[in-house]
Amino acid sequence: MENGAAQIALLNILDSLDRTKFEPIVLIETYKGELIKEIPSYVQVFYITNNEVFNSNKWPWAYFLKMKMILIMYRFFPCLEYYKMNVFPDVEIAMEYSTLGALLRSPFIKTKKINWVHSDIYFYNKYKGEKMVSMMHHCDITVFGSHSIKTHFESHVEVEVLNGIYMENPLNIEDILH
Repeated sequence: MENGAAQIALLNILDSLDRTKFEPIVLIETYKGELIKEIPSYVQVFYITNNEVFNSNKWPWAYFLKMKMILIMYRFFPCLEYYKMNVFPDVEIAMEYSTLGALLRSPFIKTKKINWVHSDIYFYNKYKGEKMVSMMHHCDITVFGSHSIKTHFESHVEVEVLNGIYMENPLNIEDILH
């Protein structure tokens, strides 16, 4: 939960959800970042790896190697996410395009899968763009943060995202005014 636009959009979505209708759960790879403390207290937070203090560690490479091995283990055995969380979500959202692959490998097969594209995505070759569109089509819906993001992406890859919609991100007016 580093300080980024997609993370702030996630926090605004969590704040605007009706707590009588939804029980939001957040799963993050590493428990770190400035915005971790901003997650509302009623939201369950699960994380795959802990942010151990590695500055005082004599072997910082060992910490990174351990963290990488844990993340690789979850990539090849996504069913471990269920054992970590012990809940079945109804909806899963990939808030960054880099987590779209993990969303599609999720062990929760019957959940609705939403891909959130918050900012422009550019690919240096057509193959990567087509691969991204193919993954987007495997989601139930792809939400673009604005109409211009959707049109720029589709014109760049020259393919229409069939399940793509656009909407303006939920904004916290108080944050804007201060």
